[in-house]
Amino acid sequence: MDEQTSNSSYQHSTIEEHSSYHRYSTAENTNNNDDDTTPSKRKCPWGKILVATILIGIVTFVIIDSLTTKYISTGFQEFLTWIESNLVAGVFAFMGVYFIATVCFVPGSLLTLGSGFVFGSAVGVGYGVVLASIAVFVGASLGSIAAFLLGRYLMRDCVRRRLVKKYPVIEAIDEALQNNGLKIFLLLRLSPIV
Repeated sequence: MDEQTSNSSYQHSTIEEHSSYHRYSTAENTNNNDDDTTPSKRKCPWGKILVATILIGIVTFVIIDSLTTKYISTGFQEFLTWIESNLVAGVFAFMGVYFIATVCFVPGSLLTLGSGFVFGSAVGVGYGVVLASIAVFVGASLGSIAAFLLGRYLMRDCVRRRLVKKYPVIEAIDEALQNNGLKIFLLLRLSPIV
């Protein structure tokens, strides 16, 4: 009977030691995880702050300029009159502006409508629309090619580090595109949403 009591007390003390060890190791792991994540939480996103500051500065400048000196609107009007007076150089300048807008993800609808208006007033409606369509097509196509090349060769590693490793779905899509890229591309083109 004495042995049973000592055995049960031994088992009881072993269970208590094991549970206290488990609590200690769990707390230690939690502390280690906190230490690992704490610097990333404290890390200041300087890139986001810089971009936000630049955007706020641009918006502020545009608002103040539209109320006071109107440098932007007069500059835009002078550019449009320059395109009307220098038609050949204006077409290439417009292609360059459309190229930059496409690479920078600026929506092209306003530029497309503006090109029809500017070239239509310069050479007539019929020829102006044709000339504007050609300028928009060439500028958008070259901009799309440049955006693709930037994304494929220069920015791929940066995107892979930031997105693919964080999100398993994007990693699966990336692997599927590497294995069956043409098939997925053709199926996406058949989808009316894309």
